[in-house]
Amino acid sequence: MAAAESRAEDQKVRQIRRDHRRYTVVWAILYWGLGWLLRARFRLHLDPLPDPGGPRLILCNHPSMLDPLFLGLASRKQFYFLSAESVFQRGLRSWLMAKLLGPLVRQKGAVAAGAVIQMLRMFRLGYSVCLFPEGINTGNGRMCPIMPSTTKLVKTCKATLVTYRLEGAYLQRPKWAIYRRKGPIYGRAAGVYSPEELASMSVSQIEEILRRDLYFDDYAWQRERRIPYPCRKGQAEGLENFLYLCPNCQSVGTLRGAGSQLTCACGLRVSMDRYGFFTGGPYDSVLGWDEWQTPAFQKLLQTGTCTRLEVQGATLYQVHDHKAKPLYTGSMVMDSRALTLGSYSFPLDQLKGLTVHGRNYLLFFVGEDHYEVKTLITRARYSAYPFLAMYQFFSPAAGSKASVV
Repeated sequence: MAAAESRAEDQKVRQIRRDHRRYTVVWAILYWGLGWLLRARFRLHLDPLPDPGGPRLILCNHPSMLDPLFLGLASRKQFYFLSAESVFQRGLRSWLMAKLLGPLVRQKGAVAAGAVIQMLRMFRLGYSVCLFPEGINTGNGRMCPIMPSTTKLVKTCKATLVTYRLEGAYLQRPKWAIYRRKGPIYGRAAGVYSPEELASMSVSQIEEILRRDLYFDDYAWQRERRIPYPCRKGQAEGLENFLYLCPNCQSVGTLRGAGSQLTCACGLRVSMDRYGFFTGGPYDSVLGWDEWQTPAFQKLLQTGTCTRLEVQGATLYQVHDHKAKPLYTGSMVMDSRALTLGSYSFPLDQLKGLTVHGRNYLLFFVGEDHYEVKTLITRARYSAYPFLAMYQFFSPAAGSKASVV
C-alpha cells in the first residue's frame, strides 16, 4: 500500500513539474505582453513583489475581486493562487485559467485540509503560493478578519513569508458596485520574513505581523488622500447589494441606488460623491452605514420586529466537481429556523460556512454537500447580507454573532 501511494505521489509530482513549465511561459507572456496595458487601464502603481529566493507564501489583503490580477502584475516570477471553488465554475474561462495558470482550489471561507496539502506540496517543490487570508473580499472598505488557520500555515509551511498590501482597490472596484470607477490603485511591499524568523515567533507574534502589514481601511486612507474615483454611470449604482437597512424607517431591502443617489421609499435620499463619501445622510461612508446596520438589524431580530426575509428570482445550485447543478428557481425565504427554497429546506443549525460571494450570492454547506444561491442583478436588486446576518444571529453553527463583513 505504501509503495503504491509513493508511486502515485511521484507521478503527481512529475505532472506538476511538467505543468509548471507551461504556467511559467504563460505567465511571462502575460506579464511582458499585456502587463503594460493592464497597468495603464487600471492605473496601477505597484511595488515589485519581493523575491528573496526559494518558495514564498505570499499574503495580501483582499479589497476587490480583481486582486489576483493586480498582485500578479507586481511579480515577474510566476506563482500560484489559492482560489475559491467558484472560480472553477465559469465554463470556458475556468478551463482556460486551469490550463494556463493552474490555480489551487479551496472552498470559500476556509483553508481546507486538501488545500493545505496542495500548498505544502508546492513549497516542497520550490514553488510559491499566494492566498488572501481574509477568505472573502471586503464589502465596506475595511479589511475582514484573518482566518485563524492562516497563522498556523505561516508557522509550519517552511516557506518565506512575503506580505503585500493593496491600497485604493476597494474605492475603484467595490464588490457591491455594478460599474467600476476611475482612480489609482497602489501596491505596497509590506514585509519579508524567513522560515527561521517565523519558526522563532509565537502564534501571537505572527498574528501581530499580519495585522500590521495587511490591515487597511480605504475610508480612513481616503479621508487623508482625497483622491477622486469618479464613475461615469453613477457612484451609487449597486449600493443596495450591500446596504440593506434604512436608517430613517428601519425597513429591510427598501434601499435603491440609481445614478449618484441612494434612496428609500420613506423619503430618505443621500448622495455619494466622487471620493466615495455620502452627503445628506446620517453616515458619511459605506463603512459607517454598515457599522450601524449590523447591530441595528440584530436588534430587529432580537425584538421580533423582523422575523422573515424573502427574495424572488433566486436559483439554488448544488456544486460537485466544480460543476453547479441548478435545483430550483423561485423565492428564497429565511426565518429563525430554516433557509427555504421551494421544496428544499435547510435548518439553520445544519448550515455550515454560510458566506456571501461576489455582489450578492450565498454559499453554504450541509454536511459534505456544497450549495450556492444566485440571483441575477438584472432581475432582482437585493442584498444577501441580511440573510447572512440572520444566519449569524440564530444559528449556533455560525459561532460568534459578530458584525457582518
